[in-house]
Amino acid sequence: MLTRVEHERPKPADVALAAGVSRATASRARNGRPGTTEAVRIRVREVAARLPTSLTLRGSSR
Repeated sequence: MLTRVEHERPKPADVALAAGVSRATASRARNGRPGTTEAVRIRVREVAARLPTSLTLRGSSR
């Protein structure tokens, strides 16, 4: 049986692609870690807010 699982945030790879940065940079920006400029943090957060949440189909082991 397949069930739909909705995540609270878009996938990191989707955010990185849409923001034009690497996945590592997107992760640092979204989590407030050092290593990104303020402009990149703002861009990544704005992109993440606009993207829809990701949906995953998950199988059941029943």
